[in-house]
Amino acid sequence: MVEKEQLQEILNAEGELDAKIDTIINTYQEDFDAQLNALKANKEAIKQEKTDEIAKRHTVEKERDALKEANNKLEKQLKELAPEEMQKVYDAKLQEAANLYAGQISELQKTIDEQKNKIAEGEKAQLRNECMAEFNKAIQGANIAPDSLEAFSAFVLGEDCAKFARRPIGDGKSILATKNGLSIKQAVEEARQTTFGKNCILNTSTGGGAEGGSNRYGNGNNPFVTNNKTEQALLKVRDPQLYEALKRQAGR
Repeated sequence: MVEKEQLQEILNAEGELDAKIDTIINTYQEDFDAQLNALKANKEAIKQEKTDEIAKRHTVEKERDALKEANNKLEKQLKELAPEEMQKVYDAKLQEAANLYAGQISELQKTIDEQKNKIAEGEKAQLRNECMAEFNKAIQGANIAPDSLEAFSAFVLGEDCAKFARRPIGDGKSILATKNGLSIKQAVEEARQTTFGKNCILNTSTGGGAEGGSNRYGNGNNPFVTNNKTEQALLKVRDPQLYEALKRQAGR
């Protein structure tokens, strides 16, 4: 819309009066055209809204009529049914609802079990990390041969650290220990005193390699004869040739 200030500005400008009047007329014409176009556009928008509203109303009316027809049909079927047939329909609907509920409960239980498994796996991973951290501290200065380290850790901790768990010691505190209350440090010390543990320790007196060799497997100590899986695994890493020789000797 043309403002009073805009007209005053045109009249105050330099130039002929006729030119100023033409400018004012053109300004009004442009403003009129703009307002007319806006009204036309608004009219079309209102027209489209009405058209959409009519279409929606027709759709709702059709759905209402279809629902009414289906309801009338169901009422007619129920009136024609004998009492026992009505009971069958009722029982079928009840069973359908029960099956739906059971399915939902099953899915919910499945989700709960999956979450429990994730939590359990996380707790196991945390326990393994804690066990390995304690184990690494306990073997410092123990001269365990690098190629025997994995087998020695399995010997001490058990597969997947199965020998150890968090055991309460009171006052809300707990320690990593076996069922018998043995700490990882104590378990390492005990393992070092066993024959297997001694075979995992570097022989610093000879200046190289791990202790042992083919002699210690004499007198019926062949791990393939005694079925010592841990010793077999250790031997395979440490001395592949001896591993194959003892395997052949045992007829394996």
